[in-house]
Amino acid sequence: MPSLTGKMKRPRTRFRAAATISAVIALALPLTGCTTLHTTAPSAARAQAKADVQARFGTVDCRKAKCIALTFDAGPSEHSARLLDILKEKQVPATFFLLGKRHIEKYPELVKRMADEGHEVASHTWDHKILTRISPEQIREELQ
Repeated sequence: MPSLTGKMKRPRTRFRAAATISAVIALALPLTGCTTLHTTAPSAARAQAKADVQARFGTVDCRKAKCIALTFDAGPSEHSARLLDILKEKQVPATFFLLGKRHIEKYPELVKRMADEGHEVASHTWDHKILTRISPEQIREELQ
């Protein structure tokens, strides 16, 4: 195939172009909703939740108020009790993303306390597998 310079394109160049286009399409499909994977956005999940479940601290419109979200990833640890004391004293809610195998099983009393004190407890998967390397069924298992 002649290029702008009049020379023939090499097969390797055509292969790279085809591979690049294929990669872009493969990455774009999940963003357009053209896949068989079902995902739920946090806002949709809240809408599907039971109507009688309310956030302890209420909601805030971050367009009107200055907002900071405190999130803690991959805990609790031996320092979590002190952190919870400080958050309670200052009346500050937080979100904790926990691993089931390493955190929930090891510190069940701290996890219960987090929820009891009005903090959001969220999933950081069961044992931290790389979700892009496992099947949809395994992903569901990790998140249940």
